[in-house]
Amino acid sequence: MRIACTYRDTHKTWQTSEAEVIVGRSEEKGLIILDLTPDQRVSRLHARIWITNGTCWIEDLNSARGTQLNGLQIKGKGKQEVQAGATVIVGQTTLQIEVGQARDTTHKTRYLELGTVLLPEKHPDEYSDVVVHDLDATDVSLVTSQKSGDSAGALFKMVCELPFQLATKLTMDALLPAAVDQMVEMIPSAESWMLTMYDKRSDALQLKAYHCKREIRPSETLFRRSMAEGKAFIWRKDAQVELTGSIVQSGMESGIYAPLLWRGDALGAVCVTTRKATTTFGDHEVKLLVLVAQCAAMCIAMHQLRERLRKEADIKSHLLRQRWLTNSCPTRAEFGSAAAATK
Repeated sequence: MRIACTYRDTHKTWQTSEAEVIVGRSEEKGLIILDLTPDQRVSRLHARIWITNGTCWIEDLNSARGTQLNGLQIKGKGKQEVQAGATVIVGQTTLQIEVGQARDTTHKTRYLELGTVLLPEKHPDEYSDVVVHDLDATDVSLVTSQKSGDSAGALFKMVCELPFQLATKLTMDALLPAAVDQMVEMIPSAESWMLTMYDKRSDALQLKAYHCKREIRPSETLFRRSMAEGKAFIWRKDAQVELTGSIVQSGMESGIYAPLLWRGDALGAVCVTTRKATTTFGDHEVKLLVLVAQCAAMCIAMHQLRERLRKEADIKSHLLRQRWLTNSCPTRAEFGSAAAATK
């Protein structure tokens, strides 16, 4: 049952999976109440609406001002059938009743309006002793491994801490190295971990943060491929393929590349590489690098947005100040008149 209610300029929709509803202004337990507060002309228990074999019925419960069905008073006339499109007036509230097919038991009754203001407790301290356990929501070490040697547990802990580690960095200078540190922790089998940022104005890739065990040069070619395709991939050196450019200079045997994607735009890319031919990367490492890249991209985008808004606010403030000064300064004619008046 779905009931649209209109009281003066206020509109709301109330629905329930129950077959019977009491209309009024009451919080009486044991009844499904459609509360029409603040309509003061509605009685505490005003009318009853119910469904029998697919037919909707309404009956006035001897209310003070009665109930109108399609403009006719039905108080004292027993139950009345509510046809599709019928209008019911209760007090100063107009009701439109719709009857739908029975829904499955997983359907939840929408008994609150979205945007409802939650009322504070009158005595909140009364519930303080009921809390049996609490955690610091800013603590990045909430999830811990049950066994010190449990690699799966340690990885799970790092994954859970990742958003905290990045989101708590207040500057780009702190954020980008932190993202590289997370790559080091999650993929320790690599020998270098790098993060680059893309500058649209110069169409240049800039190395912003890295950590290396051995000297490995970044390959611009593979970074740009990851950004252009919007995909993460594993690259392995192949003796059958002749290498050129930055890939030759990199000196790596294998690497994983992933783009820093935010809303379809590549902000840059990250990579982990190795010079050891015996080290192999698989699907597991690719997914971990993508996870770090996605979290880092989101945080980078938020920093860029914050910086852009700050600059726009500074420009707006400057323009308003200039406008105020322009409007406040006297014109030449006004200045001449003022000077003549002082003589």
